[in-house]
Amino acid sequence: MPIFECDNPDSLLNLSTARRAEALFERFARGEFCLFFQPQLGLREQRATGLEALLRWRHPRRGILLPQDFRAVLDDAAAAEKVDLWVLHEAVRQMAAWRAEGLPVRISVNISAQLLQRRNLCAYIGALIDAYPDVLAADLELEVRERALTENMPALLGQMQACMERGVRFAIDGFGTSFARFTYLSGLPPVRLKIDRRFVGRMLDYPDDRAIVRSTLALADAFRWPVVATGAETLNHVAQLTRLGCETAQGFAIARPMPAGKVKAWLKEQAA
Repeated sequence: MPIFECDNPDSLLNLSTARRAEALFERFARGEFCLFFQPQLGLREQRATGLEALLRWRHPRRGILLPQDFRAVLDDAAAAEKVDLWVLHEAVRQMAAWRAEGLPVRISVNISAQLLQRRNLCAYIGALIDAYPDVLAADLELEVRERALTENMPALLGQMQACMERGVRFAIDGFGTSFARFTYLSGLPPVRLKIDRRFVGRMLDYPDDRAIVRSTLALADAFRWPVVATGAETLNHVAQLTRLGCETAQGFAIARPMPAGKVKAWLKEQAA
């Protein structure tokens, strides 16, 4: 069967579900998909504390595409799960490569609630880490969207605890978007909170958003959970987060997402 060609990723939607998944993974096989990495900076010590793995599509004609440019393609549950597993494996493989070069780094990977509900996920992660002996389970952090967590709490909590028993860390991504239901926090094992970028991005101009950031930091302190603020796009955002006592920030003011080949130089520059 010929390889599917498209200038517009949305044209994949015109295919049947089975052919769409096949066409998408032909692109993976050709090496068109890759991970970019965005550093997270410890504001007190001014050093990198980890990296978030971000999926990118190196489209042969349109250049680097962000996930929102082909999100509709991933709405198919089977394709989305396979992509999640590919991202997870590629992140661990890259961690092992960096460790071999003397760069031990922690990587955060976004996973869907659907993948987290897979009964064999913990066994898969364990086997994956065993396949790369230099990688520590504690260096892998799985990020779950807050909204997905609050909607699937009973199904996800057991899986989270099982993975954490293997040493894997967890973070709640987009924290603050479901405040009306945040009583679920009392049932969670220790996690890291990622303050949603919309609150951080608007906190300089809107007192309500600044109050949400401040209250999230206070809540995390009460639970003794670490926090990373996403959306720190300017130095003013970084300065405000520092004044509020935020531990870690992520955003364009610190570094834009970069291909793996540029991470080593960036880390060395920060350490200098």
